[in-house]
Amino acid sequence: MASSDLNRSHDPARRSWVESANAGGDFPLQNLPFGVFRREGEAPRGGVAIGEQILDLPTVLAAGLLHGEAVAAARAAAGPVLNPLLALSPAARSALRLALGDLLDADAPRGRAAAARAADLLVPMAEAALLPPVAIGGFTDFLASIHHTRRMGTGRLPPAFLHQPLAYAGRASSIGVSGATVCRPCGQWRDEAGVLHFGPEPWLDFELEVGAFVAGGNALGTPIPIAAAAEHLFGCCLLNDWSARAMQRFETIPLGPFTGKSFATTISPWIVTVEALAPFR
Repeated sequence: MASSDLNRSHDPARRSWVESANAGGDFPLQNLPFGVFRREGEAPRGGVAIGEQILDLPTVLAAGLLHGEAVAAARAAAGPVLNPLLALSPAARSALRLALGDLLDADAPRGRAAAARAADLLVPMAEAALLPPVAIGGFTDFLASIHHTRRMGTGRLPPAFLHQPLAYAGRASSIGVSGATVCRPCGQWRDEAGVLHFGPEPWLDFELEVGAFVAGGNALGTPIPIAAAAEHLFGCCLLNDWSARAMQRFETIPLGPFTGKSFATTISPWIVTVEALAPFR
């Protein structure tokens, strides 16, 4: 997204009728990240983080507070996973973000109407369980930092590093959200004397990374042109890449990580859209 695509949703002067959104935290009116939540005894559903609250999208729809193209997009975001929202066009997703911003704006007519129904529309984040935002069919972990790559080995870069992305396929079934329990895995490794051991990983580690959610797709064997790549990037999250380092070192040559990287990956439950990040490019 270019600076020319900025709209009123990015205006730093806007304030929300949700007071905690104006307190300088992670979820001001200009952010509006999407996620999935559940209260005890209720089904999972889509929501938007605003301050210390969650805007309940199914309730917003039931109240008839959205109009036009935003209605269909909100329906796509209101279910137990956000995959239908990611399948929409960037224009449709942008229309929803714009409408939600107006709905939460303290000075907008629709915002004043929504504020009058705050008790119905908002769920305190502290009362909700935050869930994985999408159903993940697969994920790829990229080796992107030249400094990290040099530190991992002898100081020499892999021959392909400066020419193309280097990556491996992760295990999608082991992805959880922040706060999930991480179990120390058992496996094999060699100590400094070369003796082989089996047991709990002695060198558990994690790396803070950035995760990206890819929207849409392409037919097998049909590449996406570089010029169209940005259209397929929905948003980002923070990611903890958990590693069993002793096991990873033992198994990595000649193929790469498997057991040492397959036991846990944790992500933040809120997806910050690329559109929300546009002013900071």
